[in-house]
Amino acid sequence: VSSQAPVACFNKLNKVDSFTKRMWSERMTVERLEHKTEHVETLWEQHNQNYDHVFYVLIARAFGFGKNAEPFERLAKATPLEYLGKHKNNLFQLEAILLGQAGLLSETNGDEYYLKLQKEYAFLQKKFKLKPLSALVWKYAKLRPDNFPEVRIAQFAALVHRSTRLFSSVLEQTDLKKLELFFEVEASDYWKTHYRLSKPSVKKPKRLGKGAIEKIIINAVVPVLYTYGKQKDLELVQKRATEYLEQLKAEKNSIATLWKEGGFEIDSAAQSQALLHLKTRYCDHGKCLACQIGLKILNSSPKTI
Repeated sequence: VSSQAPVACFNKLNKVDSFTKRMWSERMTVERLEHKTEHVETLWEQHNQNYDHVFYVLIARAFGFGKNAEPFERLAKATPLEYLGKHKNNLFQLEAILLGQAGLLSETNGDEYYLKLQKEYAFLQKKFKLKPLSALVWKYAKLRPDNFPEVRIAQFAALVHRSTRLFSSVLEQTDLKKLELFFEVEASDYWKTHYRLSKPSVKKPKRLGKGAIEKIIINAVVPVLYTYGKQKDLELVQKRATEYLEQLKAEKNSIATLWKEGGFEIDSAAQSQALLHLKTRYCDHGKCLACQIGLKILNSSPKTI
């Protein structure tokens, strides 16, 4: 085995039959979901066993798309859903409260829209006795402008404006296409010519793209539905969560590319999630003896006396 191989058995994966690969992949999909269930249940306990609040926090985290996942989760926890609910019919107020809570309205100068947001946030902050995050928590390095925190927060505000009953709305859906439509939101008009506050840019609508929507479904919708179904003993809801993963396209990332090079077929998010779990929970910890693929390779290797 090459010392440069990304996983110990990488150069011997061709010795493993497709049936073993497929069965172990299916097992990894379930393990991945069970692992995510633990995080959902922890949030459920933290938020008074309220699924609307749990889902709100997880959707926010998903809007961080990796680099800003942690700050987005902190933003949601610092901005209770019921406060947003009181202003859900006013998109401008939702933007003001979320951008203000994100610590992004603390500059003394800005354009007219910025100053209006700042004034509105000062009123809402006092009304709800809110404490904002520091603007320093947000990451911009190596991000495409479409992923800048301000844009994602404005899109998140648009989603809350559509419905503060996010979990109930998603639970009612049974069709993936309709679920995707629910998340097709666009930031308000100001953002057509801005990626950042007070800094004009070329005109471009800031809609949540298909790839972004799929990531939100994989990382927030599926784990919450699966956990809810498990807790309430609703097999159909659990099944729907796994079916969404099977229907969604495989994620594109370095780990998926690695396994493809190793001869794995990855044509759904269920499989890309499974192989992400295999890499991070087994391969990275040298758990070859707990892995059916590892055992298959070890048992087929010539024995030395």
